[in-house]
Amino acid sequence: MHNHFKLGVVMQLDGFVQSRAPIIPEMLRGKLTMIANYALDDTDVRLFGLALKAVELQLQKDGIPKTDLTVVNVVFTRDGCFSISESSMITYGFHFSLAVYALESLKKTNDARFILTTFIEELAHHYWRIEDETAVKYKVVEIASNVTPDITIDYLKGCGVNGL
Repeated sequence: MHNHFKLGVVMQLDGFVQSRAPIIPEMLRGKLTMIANYALDDTDVRLFGLALKAVELQLQKDGIPKTDLTVVNVVFTRDGCFSISESSMITYGFHFSLAVYALESLKKTNDARFILTTFIEELAHHYWRIEDETAVKYKVVEIASNVTPDITIDYLKGCGVNGL
């Protein structure tokens, strides 16, 4: 992982920590960056890698070419909190897409399926441009089916997730 976002200007994550990360599948290379202020453990790496694979397979099934994808900056945090700083140049504004994960909160669920669906959901919001919380849950189930058959809408409803 690097300590900065891919932007027109370089923004650095305050409190950056070096962390292991999954290999980014070919279709998402150059379309996703990962940065952390809280280190991923082996389970996080495995589940986020599985989420990336599921997303790649669904993008291919849906016929979405890599050229249509925009970059998302993934931030792994302990509790969802982070700050960024401009590294050197003066700017008056900037825009970028973020998917932020609160790893300690996710770990407290002690449910690998829930963690996997959370990882997938934020990526689905971005790559499929789905803002609606209910609609994205249905897409998450479709995406997750590429790597595991046991995630259903009923499962997500049972988790009490937002939007269902």
